[in-house]
Amino acid sequence: MVVDLLIAKAVDAIASWYTNNKGRREEADKLLRELSRLLNKPLLHMNMSKKHGCFIMRTYIPFLEKDIENLDDFISLHAPEIMGDFATTVGDFRDYLVEFYTFMKGASLGCGDELDAYLAGIERYVKETTARINSILSDR
Repeated sequence: MVVDLLIAKAVDAIASWYTNNKGRREEADKLLRELSRLLNKPLLHMNMSKKHGCFIMRTYIPFLEKDIENLDDFISLHAPEIMGDFATTVGDFRDYLVEFYTFMKGASLGCGDELDAYLAGIERYVKETTARINSILSDR
């Protein structure tokens, strides 16, 4: 599955980047905390887009647009600090969200399995990536 590859790349890239930036620990910690906050927003918005336990795509679309924009801003604002694999992996997750956004804009009523796969993929990516970030920050 595509998400498994994204997760593996992100976890490795974040750990490597942090190791290479230990000399600027305070700045690196701040950047990882900001990324973790941004990554968790899609999960929060997914939960906010549920009504009676059902996911409502039209409610989630505006949230997703803003989440994508926030990741774009993060990459742009911190490009010099996160160049390389770290920036690429954040961009890859952003691209996955764009792919999901495109899917939702053209989705029909019979797309439940694909919708569920995207939602589960986003949730796994966020949970595993933020768990790695939390682990890195707690090990210092």
